[in-house]
Amino acid sequence: MRNYFLAIGVMSGTSADGIDISLIRTDGKDYFKPLSSLSISYSDDLRKKIINFSKSFWDKRSHFNIILLEELITKKYIEGIKRLLKKTKITTIRYNMKKEIHPSEYRYVVFQDVSCDYSFLTRSTIVTKDTIKWE
Repeated sequence: MRNYFLAIGVMSGTSADGIDISLIRTDGKDYFKPLSSLSISYSDDLRKKIINFSKSFWDKRSHFNIILLEELITKKYIEGIKRLLKKTKITTIRYNMKKEIHPSEYRYVVFQDVSCDYSFLTRSTIVTKDTIKWE
């Protein structure tokens, strides 16, 4: 007898127009059945921020914006998942992260380029004993 479970998938595409969320039933291998889905559009302001960041990606001074964008996009993911759960009347979820893809030591770190006195906040698994206060 197969064990089936429900899974929620969330993604944003390269068009920077919003996110798509789907709920499926699967055995994790051979069986897949879509149950529900929805799309959430980004606000014009958020879309502009994403596009402007992508245009300035190679300018290192813009890298701190990725943290701000990550937070705004994550909030959209949370909003979307809550809406999908409400739509499907699911009341309990369990969060699973694949350890081989998302290690437990993934955390916020400050990268400093001392040659130009430039720092930016990001996430990493880098091991260090140094600390700095991010303001």
